[in-house]
Amino acid sequence: KFFSGLTSVKLDKQTVPTVSIQSESELSFKLPAGNAGLVDLEILNPNGVSSQLSQAFKYEAPSVETVKVTLAQDSLVANGQATTQVTVKLLDQHGSVVADETVNLLADRGQVSQQAKNNQDGTYTATYTASQTIGTATITAVTSTGGKVGTASLELEPRQVSAAKSIVSQTSKWALIGPTGAKLQVKVLDQQGLPLSGQKVTALLEPAEQGSVAESL
Repeated sequence: KFFSGLTSVKLDKQTVPTVSIQSESELSFKLPAGNAGLVDLEILNPNGVSSQLSQAFKYEAPSVETVKVTLAQDSLVANGQATTQVTVKLLDQHGSVVADETVNLLADRGQVSQQAKNNQDGTYTATYTASQTIGTATITAVTSTGGKVGTASLELEPRQVSAAKSIVSQTSKWALIGPTGAKLQVKVLDQQGLPLSGQKVTALLEPAEQGSVAESL
């Protein structure tokens, strides 16, 4: 028989701070920290009346069961510089977070930190940097203990030329009449202002009757 405010509980000789009496035959309490293994349970009632059950409760060591990997963005430009945050959340067999693990990372395209930062709250973070190859990139997280695995993917998209950011210059403000002419230089930049190679550039002269462009660049 349990008494509200009077019945107390001990686990492995540790007094449980808060005990909730549900009825004369039922109580509940929040488990104190303990070491993995079987421990004794003791119920203490007023006037020194107590009941003890030997090895009645088992503490289980938390083990990672779920590895959730999320990315701050689902796509990046494949320019070798774009980045996004990788977040890994670990859950144990009871759905509680695991905050004392080591998480290793790898990416099949681009680069990511070899080991995620432990935020001490069950989450682990790192930075991923895009490759220069378009396609799907997969980031894999692996726990050091047990080798549990989780993955997340994002799309690496083609770079786009920016006419507004690209630069056209010439070696001289003057052009001589005849084959000598003037030389134009074009620096092609993408939407992020980064140089973009392998592009075909055609130069047009306006008005056309003032001269001509020798060839495509």
